[in-house]
Amino acid sequence: MVELLSFGSLSRLFKNLTDEIKEEICRNNYGLISEVYIENWLQGLTILRNICAHRGRIYNRLIPFGLKLSDKDKKYFKESGLLLNKAPKQLFVYLFVMKKMVLDLAIWDTFMERFEGIMKKYPFVRLSYYGFSDNWREVLRIN
Repeated sequence: MVELLSFGSLSRLFKNLTDEIKEEICRNNYGLISEVYIENWLQGLTILRNICAHRGRIYNRLIPFGLKLSDKDKKYFKESGLLLNKAPKQLFVYLFVMKKMVLDLAIWDTFMERFEGIMKKYPFVRLSYYGFSDNWREVLRIN
């Protein structure tokens, strides 16, 4: 049934589950990532999906929903020189979170190849406007 749900419906379904079921889903699929983060990330990714699906502008834009980050992730972004008040609403953080949620490495590798292809096709796009650091490829390729 879950495979037939829209992304928004999946996000709402997860949000409305009992805490015990959310914890079990997260423990079985995401290890140490708390259900609080997964719920927030699903909400945020639904908003990003809707912006993209309805041909909204992503370039040089903050996404109107901030993603929750762990202390470890906040430390990484701070050390990379990214502003923590802006980072959770920038595309790079959304991709960073997507990487954590995509369990199939082949799917993620295909996504990264296509994304890098788009970057080569449009070399004039400043990735820094999206919150990307200089080492973004390494960060998004890390397992």
